[in-house]
Amino acid sequence: MMRREHDRLPAAAPPGSAGPAFEVRYAALNGGAGLSFPCSADGRVDVEHLTDRARANYLRARTLVGRDYCAPEICAASPDDPL
Repeated sequence: MMRREHDRLPAAAPPGSAGPAFEVRYAALNGGAGLSFPCSADGRVDVEHLTDRARANYLRARTLVGRDYCAPEICAASPDDPL
């Protein structure tokens, strides 16, 4: 199960936008919940527009790649993915 760490659009998203087009996903190595964050097509996450909790989770996931999380994947965001 992938847990999305954004519950609102980034401030830079145009009004009426469906949301971010891409997500960077960190799958859990231990069978737990993975994490995903809105990003640009090249995988850049705008940490300024994440909530405090999402920012902390993003920094933790980056730090724990290879230990608790797989290397990140850049994927097209799908609002229909089950959370």
